[in-house]
Amino acid sequence: MRLGVALLFLLFIGCTNKKPAEEPWVNICSDLTWLDSIKGSIVQSGLNGEIYLSHYKGARVFEINACLSCADFISTVNDCEGKVLCEFGGIAGINTCPDYSPADRLLYWKN
Repeated sequence: MRLGVALLFLLFIGCTNKKPAEEPWVNICSDLTWLDSIKGSIVQSGLNGEIYLSHYKGARVFEINACLSCADFISTVNDCEGKVLCEFGGIAGINTCPDYSPADRLLYWKN
């Protein structure tokens, strides 16, 4: 009986009325029409792509891979305005952002 009461007590202690945190990509950029255009192009081309939200040099960025099955395709890291900050990948092993680490990235979109 005491064990049941203790478990019930612990259950209620863990419950709070805190509002859930917003998704990390909400309200990060004022206008993402450029990103919608890229997503549309990926879908229209029949390719499988993905877009991640990440950090680069203290700013929120989008890592865009427009062709997951293309070994020679280059991924880009774009700022909120769509400007390409750097790129990496491809058969040639291009990497103009060796200090970019995708370790903390979050999936934003995938088809």
